Amino acid sequence: MASKSSSSVGLLLIIPLVIATAVLYPAGRQWLSDRPDPSEHALASNAESIQVWVSKQSGLYYCPGTKQYGGIKPGGYMSQVDAVQTGYRPISRIPCR
Repeated sequence: MASKSSSSVGLLLIIPLVIATAVLYPAGRQWLSDRPDPSEHALASNAESIQVWVSKQSGLYYCPGTKQYGGIKPGGYMSQVDAVQTGYRPISRIPCR
């Protein structure tokens, strides 16, 4: 009998979590879409002075000090601000610092 009672208690704990997840998931997705783009934060800092390497084929850019910096062909150097404004995205999804 003790195992039946403990499984009932477990279900009573899980059901509210499932309902809360179903109700809050769309709100959580909206919250994530309202968050500022991390690349915008980089633009507010010293991103003007950071030179990145852009890969013209992939549309990504690489930060100084990374293995691919200056090595992906075809590519070229440009400021991080120009790279973001041109549509390039950071390879690590985090702007250079």
